Amino acid sequence: MRDGAAVPSTATMKAVTQEVYGGPDRLTISTVERPVPGPGEVLVAVAAAGLSPGDRAMITGVPYVNRLAAGGLRRPRHTIPGFDCAGIVCATGDAVTGFDVGDRVFGNAPGSLAEYAIASSDQLALIPDSCELTEAAGPIQRASEKVSCMIIQRWKSPPVRSRAIDGNSVAPTCNMV
Repeated sequence: MRDGAAVPSTATMKAVTQEVYGGPDRLTISTVERPVPGPGEVLVAVAAAGLSPGDRAMITGVPYVNRLAAGGLRRPRHTIPGFDCAGIVCATGDAVTGFDVGDRVFGNAPGSLAEYAIASSDQLALIPDSCELTEAAGPIQRASEKVSCMIIQRWKSPPVRSRAIDGNSVAPTCNMV
């Protein structure tokens, strides 16, 4: 693991946890062990996390087929929910290129409803300076829909004023992260 000054000194962190499927009343805030990045992984200090309909389905376990994806029929195998986040790189595992400690990143980091999350380096992207961390944390699913909207809009008509990744105008209703 390649460290930097941003790596926390404690081996624990706060996280939203779930032991059983259900509604928000089944979620608790717990102190858990802080993850350590392995080869090709990045430790992200989560500044903001996004929730999508997919997260809701994984937390509630409904529809039931989602329990297969969550890895447990009776209870979730992964006890920290969440996928989408934005934050600061704290440490990187071996063989990680393109990210340095202190970089602002967003992407898919399973277990993102915590102070720290591990993400595969190929699931993260750098956040442009023009974008806030809270904007970048929006669910990636929505971002892909917005990219589709942008492509379709560009194909059909000239661009209209709207926010994009770099702050340039792209298309209406496409508030990109």
